[in-house]
Amino acid sequence: MSVEIERKFLVLSDAWREQAGPGRRICQGHIANDKSASVRIRRVDSRAFVTIKGVRKGIARAEFEYEIPVGDAEEMLSDLCARPLMEKTRYCIRHAGLIWEVDVFGGRAGRG
Repeated sequence: MSVEIERKFLVLSDAWREQAGPGRRICQGHIANDKSASVRIRRVDSRAFVTIKGVRKGIARAEFEYEIPVGDAEEMLSDLCARPLMEKTRYCIRHAGLIWEVDVFGGRAGRG
């Protein structure tokens, strides 16, 4: 088990793009998402994952993530996940000794 600590910031300019690599394309959807837990399917470029997240305790929560076959993920995204699916590109930027992940959100994934 790992622990997720997530902080969100609004980025006000595109200056970060000068330091960013090509980014990773992500498509994701939720099979379940309520107060007790969330179950997410995510395709990242040519890989896929199922992620189960527990209840947030302060700024942290338990997270379990497992790689799954891409074909299985595609079927779950198509048939089991709530709409709309989320599409984004994630860029990693090294700054001040840390790695910052910047997500740029797109439109609906082409799955209805």
